[in-house]
Amino acid sequence: MEANEMGTLPVGKLLRKMSMPLIISMFVQVLYSLVDSLYVAQLGDNALTAISLCMPVQFLTVGVGMGIGVGVNSVLSTKLGAKDRDGVNQAAGSGFLIVWAVMILFAVLGLTAMTPFYEAQTDIQEILDMSISYSMVLCVFSFAALHQIMMERLLSAIGRADLTMIPMLTGAVVNIILDPIMIFGWLGCPAMGITGAGIATVIGQGAAAVAGLLLNLRFNREVHITAGCRFPLWSCCGLSLPCSLSVKRIPVSWLCCGPRQRDPKTGTAGTLAVPVLQIKL
Repeated sequence: MEANEMGTLPVGKLLRKMSMPLIISMFVQVLYSLVDSLYVAQLGDNALTAISLCMPVQFLTVGVGMGIGVGVNSVLSTKLGAKDRDGVNQAAGSGFLIVWAVMILFAVLGLTAMTPFYEAQTDIQEILDMSISYSMVLCVFSFAALHQIMMERLLSAIGRADLTMIPMLTGAVVNIILDPIMIFGWLGCPAMGITGAGIATVIGQGAAAVAGLLLNLRFNREVHITAGCRFPLWSCCGLSLPCSLSVKRIPVSWLCCGPRQRDPKTGTAGTLAVPVLQIKL
C-alpha cells in the first residue's frame, strides 16, 4: 500500500487541506434546502411553511449520513495508517451495509410515518399535503444523499478531501438548475410545486453520488469494497452516533418550539417559516 498523505503531510498543512472541503460540504448541504425555500416561497406562505416544517426530516437524513461518513472515515484512516489492507476494505464494506440498512429504514418511515408526524404540527390541509409529499420524496430516495456522503468520505479518508468539492458542486448546480424547471413547469416539464423541489434535490444528490463514484474509481487506489462483512459494524456505528446527534439537535430544538399555530387573520401559518429560515442561515 502506497504512503498516504494523512500520515506524511505536516499537521498544519493537512488541517488546512482537510478542513475547508468539510466546511464547504456542510454549507452545500444547507444550500440545498435554502435554494428550495427560495423558489418555493414564490408559491405562497403555506408552501414556504410546508418546506420549513420539513426541516427536521432534511436534517435527519443529512445527520445520519454525516454520522455514518464520519464513523467510516475514522475507521478507514486508522486502518490505512496501520497498513491493514483487509481492514480498510472490510471497513468500507461495513459502511455501505450500514448505509443500505438506513436507506431501507428511511424508505419505510417515509411511506408510513410522515402523515402522523405532520398532523401533530399543523391542521392546515394544504400545508399537510405539501409537507408529506416533499418529505416522502426525501425519505424514499434517501439513498442518493447517503451515497453522496459516503463517496465523499472515502475520498477524505485517503487524504483527497479537495476532490470532494467536485461532487458537492455538481449536486448543487444540478439542484439549482432543476428547481425552477420542476417547481414551475419550465421547458415542457409539468409543474410539480413543492414535490418538484424534492425531486430536484434528490436528482442533485444522485448526480453528486455518481460524480463521487467516478472520482473514487479514478483516484482511490487504496480502498476496495469487499463483498460480505467480517468487520464489526459497531466500530463504525459507535463513531457515527455522536456526529449524527450533534446535527440532529437543531431540528429537535425546532420541534420543541411547538409550531402548531396559524395567523388568525389570514388562516395561514407563514410566520412559522421565519425561525426555520433563520436557523438555516
